[in-house]
Amino acid sequence: TVDRANDLMAEVADLNTIIRTAQSQGGQDLDALDRRDVLLDELAGIAPFSARLQPTGDVTLSLDGMVVVQEGETLPLRVVGPPEEPTTALFATGSSRPIGLGGIEAGVLGAQLDTLGRVIPETRAALDSLVQSLVTSVNAAQEAGVGLDGSTGQPFFDPAGTTAATLSLATGLSAESVAAGTSGPGDGSTAEAINGLGESLDKMASRLLSGVGTEVRRATAASEANASLSAYAEALRSGVSDVSLDEEMTNLIKFQQSYAASARVLETATQMFDTILAM
Repeated sequence: TVDRANDLMAEVADLNTIIRTAQSQGGQDLDALDRRDVLLDELAGIAPFSARLQPTGDVTLSLDGMVVVQEGETLPLRVVGPPEEPTTALFATGSSRPIGLGGIEAGVLGAQLDTLGRVIPETRAALDSLVQSLVTSVNAAQEAGVGLDGSTGQPFFDPAGTTAATLSLATGLSAESVAAGTSGPGDGSTAEAINGLGESLDKMASRLLSGVGTEVRRATAASEANASLSAYAEALRSGVSDVSLDEEMTNLIKFQQSYAASARVLETATQMFDTILAM
């Protein structure tokens, strides 16, 4: 998406030069003007670009107050994430200030950055918290029990693996060392203790899934709202800029009929004057 935005910005800058040159010579390059309008429409769907038409015919584009297209020059955009930046953010070339887009309502690029910089890290953190609780709780029950081989203190999960990416079974774990009881091998109390952890872990998993579902619903609602606003704005623009052939044909027929009626009135008046003069 960033590459596409940069390509569109570069083409707008090139068209600025063509349009400015034509205007300085007292003319207009209509093809270039139409093409630039198409590009600006596509850019508006990518990010909340602000466009300002200059007296010279150029269009200046800015994002979050930063000018990224001026006359025939552009500042290409780039996405930077960890470890270079704490969170994924958008920058203009040569600038150290991140460009704020405003979240999922700010076009395709805004939604992608919101997903990369907020939704995914928050979801990953919630998943890691679930894994940490799982490892800590299961290991505590396992280490308090006695394995079939009489061993004690054997963890079930690797204590160092407390994230979703590092979760793994503990070194040295075997079928015989898995604790099956606390008072002696095989009394089943350890298994019952681990089974009892399910309710709290289920609640954490439910909150995690609910959070993901909320983000999906929020994104869907924002998409539908923006689609409605876009359609309304397009209708307003079309009402100002577009020519309806059907409407123009209707007007032409109406004017033609009016002309024919006027001509008939004149013809009748002429016949009346001729009759009067002949008397």
